[in-house]
Amino acid sequence: MRIKFFRYNTVQIFGLLLVMSLALMLSACTKDGDVIYMVDPNDPQPSDSPLIVAVYDANAVGDCSYNDLIYKGIENVAVKYGARAMQISPSSFSEGKAFLEKAFAQAVTATDTLRRLFIVTSTAYDSLVRANNKHLESNSYTDLLYLETPKPLEGKGSTLFVDYYGAMYEAGYFAPLFGKSILVAAANPVNESVSNAVSAFADGFNDSPYEKNKLKTEYIGSKIDEGFSISDSAAVQLLNSNAEDNLDGQLIVPICGSSSNTIARISDNTQFYRIVGIDRVMNSSLSDFSVVKHIDKAVSETIEQWMNTGTMEKHRRLGIAAGYTSVVFHPHSNDFENIVNKYITQETLDIVLKKAIEMEGQNEH
Repeated sequence: MRIKFFRYNTVQIFGLLLVMSLALMLSACTKDGDVIYMVDPNDPQPSDSPLIVAVYDANAVGDCSYNDLIYKGIENVAVKYGARAMQISPSSFSEGKAFLEKAFAQAVTATDTLRRLFIVTSTAYDSLVRANNKHLESNSYTDLLYLETPKPLEGKGSTLFVDYYGAMYEAGYFAPLFGKSILVAAANPVNESVSNAVSAFADGFNDSPYEKNKLKTEYIGSKIDEGFSISDSAAVQLLNSNAEDNLDGQLIVPICGSSSNTIARISDNTQFYRIVGIDRVMNSSLSDFSVVKHIDKAVSETIEQWMNTGTMEKHRRLGIAAGYTSVVFHPHSNDFENIVNKYITQETLDIVLKKAIEMEGQNEH
């Protein structure tokens, strides 16, 4: 388990026993009776500074994408408000689950007045969150923010969902201009955010008027916490098994978290596919457009609301209409620059954006 203490040390902890030991530290008290989290002796923040505790999916931090954007958003708020942030990237799903179970239990029994905000970044913990959030109602100083779920929590806690449908629809619409045959490499079919993005891309592809060959989806994993990381050998096998005899004109869309970094690196080395950037603008000679999710902005805004008012909106759903997702074109060759200039005019962008907003609204209901 990798744990980041804001402004302090990064510590590697492995094994369930050590996870339990760490969780027990949630109840360690200062001389003033405040609950603290492994405070550094040189901690410049007072012990009563609000605590922001974020728990990620297994090995999620360091993906240079969605999870790192959340990480950045949390630390930016911590800097601005002088809060303390503890960001936990477990080495396995079971470690993350064990930490959350212990953290929920400790928060329920805490009797101090320290303000705590728990942030759960992955729907892999969905059943655990929904089974425990009501228990937090006994502690008025503790709150919960649950990300990436379109379904509000019953009882205590807020949810934040940045809807990818509109942006993915737009990406699917324009994708045939950059590759006639398209492979969507998706993490798993169970994760709702992933399946939503896959469906949206297919809808845009099917509505596209541009010449196209085929669209195929391959799932890396089968369970809700699988497919977000992939070995080099598995990535090579994935690309090889789906490669056409004529590689020219193939495009890969990696909707798979950290796995997208491995797939992009293999693609760069082998020139198998051109690749679509996901969550942030991809800097690669093989990438000509990206689907961007401003999750860092959405998370920062929500935490700031909690810092300033002590409350958060019960459920916040953001998307392409509000500017929290977008498609960014960044052609890396004259040929693709000419394609963008010829086919992706402002008039066309406006028409497709209007349709994407409409489709996202329909998907919401």
